[in-house]
Amino acid sequence: MRIKVGKSRAQTLLFPPSLEQIIDADNVVRLIDAFIDILNLEDFDFVMKPKKNNEPGAPQYAASDLLKLYLYGYLNRTTSSRQLEKLCKVNIEVMWLLHELCPAHMTINNFRKDNPKGLKKVFRFYNRFLDSQDLFGKKTIAIDGSKFRAQNSKKNNHNEKSLRLKEAYQDRKTEEYLSLLDKTDNDEDILLSKKEIKNKLKELTARKQKCKNLKQDLAKAKENGELQISTVDKDARKMRMPNNGVDICLNVQSAVDDKHSLIADFTVTNKDDKKALSEIAIKVKEEFEVDSIDTLADAGYFMASELKKCSDANIITYVSPHAPMKGAFSKQAFKYDATNDTYTCPNDQVLTTNGNWLKRKNRQSYKKYNCSILICEKCPFVKDCLTESGLKNRQARTIERMEFDDYVDANNERIKNNKSYYRKRAKIVEHPFGTIKRNWGYTYSRLRGLEKIEGEFSLIFLCYNIRRSVSILGVQDLIKALKAFKTSFLSFFKLFLAIMSHQIRFNKKLTETY
Repeated sequence: MRIKVGKSRAQTLLFPPSLEQIIDADNVVRLIDAFIDILNLEDFDFVMKPKKNNEPGAPQYAASDLLKLYLYGYLNRTTSSRQLEKLCKVNIEVMWLLHELCPAHMTINNFRKDNPKGLKKVFRFYNRFLDSQDLFGKKTIAIDGSKFRAQNSKKNNHNEKSLRLKEAYQDRKTEEYLSLLDKTDNDEDILLSKKEIKNKLKELTARKQKCKNLKQDLAKAKENGELQISTVDKDARKMRMPNNGVDICLNVQSAVDDKHSLIADFTVTNKDDKKALSEIAIKVKEEFEVDSIDTLADAGYFMASELKKCSDANIITYVSPHAPMKGAFSKQAFKYDATNDTYTCPNDQVLTTNGNWLKRKNRQSYKKYNCSILICEKCPFVKDCLTESGLKNRQARTIERMEFDDYVDANNERIKNNKSYYRKRAKIVEHPFGTIKRNWGYTYSRLRGLEKIEGEFSLIFLCYNIRRSVSILGVQDLIKALKAFKTSFLSFFKLFLAIMSHQIRFNKKLTETY
């Protein structure tokens, strides 16, 4: 049988190939190199402590080289600073990319940790480049959130109930050890010595003090509306996960453009989805610089006040409503007439309002609509419509209309009339999270704190957009487009600086004049 035989490891190469010859023209590493080389990272708020020429120690690494290393690592599912350090010594593509530099793992780690703002700006800059290539449709976005595990265990997350259970356990164990201590004084047979029991009691006293301190921290958190605290990552929160589980997580919100499923923007929160819709939708609209945009979202984002904020910002929402209440005489069975401000019941009776707005604590204002009890009592469906207490106390059926129900009705009508359009939501927004979590394995954060984690996800989402753009245009076309974009961008940037400089001089002269 014939087999291929490799070269001898001891063979001397007369003309070894250069790294430039080894790296293919279509290798994505060339795109990373071209993209970072057009950036002046000093304008992106990257923090690199400068070293003076007379300072001892080795010179520092350039921010551009460390950013290239991180982009390569995240594109290839390598996020550990120690693993990235190893790649610099064994990976030919990294050797080419960094010109054979080998930064230490602490230098690599500190760069990611210290530059969350700069990383977010680089993500947005690449999106600006993609926009220049007409890769964003800027007409429809889909918004969704996904939970990523935080660097905080469940035992280091506390709420009022968990602290109460801890205190009860500690009190119970204290009584047990005190009882054992009494037995030792009576010279009875025991499992622990007197010294061991005293050590246990001392340990319990320390735990009680720790629990007391945690209760004080929780009380302070409650003043800001927080019902739980985490002691390792202070921004992490216990959240519901798929399949009815719970974990200590952060909620990453993403807005994805429908044209090529590119991530338009994102934010990292420690809240649920309810109050996140308007904030990220408005940010995307401003980034796209458009007058109006359609936003698709699932039922987790359905909140009347958020629909109003979006409407006020000229954002057209298609948010799945909550499941309607069942029953022939539920609120959904009563038809609202906006012209006359009345409701009509299933038996064609009109419910009117006195026009007064009422208010409950921490809720929207609302108006009440009803008709005469005499009409209700004569209705053949009275027992189906009124409660037993209502019949007994002769209280007519009442419908409450909330302050922002006009926006709810408009949103629901759009969903009803555009079901096929709304169904695009899952295909648009769930694809990126599926790729990032299932294919790339990014299911947890490596850093702590909302700001630093947002910097980490800037890398993840930037890498996703790079992969998508390579699939659409290819590496070589993207590199050509980047070079052209660099020229036009620098021209614009110089013009912008000249205008700002002229404005500053003009303001200074104006101030001196007056």
